[in-house]
Amino acid sequence: MKNTASVLHRPVYQDPKRLERYDTLILAELTFLQQEFQFCNDADTITRSNLTQAIHSFEDALRCLKTVENAPGYPFCRDRLSH
Repeated sequence: MKNTASVLHRPVYQDPKRLERYDTLILAELTFLQQEFQFCNDADTITRSNLTQAIHSFEDALRCLKTVENAPGYPFCRDRLSH
């Protein structure tokens, strides 16, 4: 039996399969939010604002994931970007 605890506690940038799953999930959710925004009523400013914020968050998440994929660059970004 495989020791899953050791796999789960490894940093995500050391496990390419986990990165790939996160990438797929983020892209799927981002696409969904963009479609929701596209079909949202222009008069519904609150929903449009919330969708815009969510889209920006997922775009940021995707950028972070791409940074983590570049393992040597990860410590640099981690130490310099605010959380």
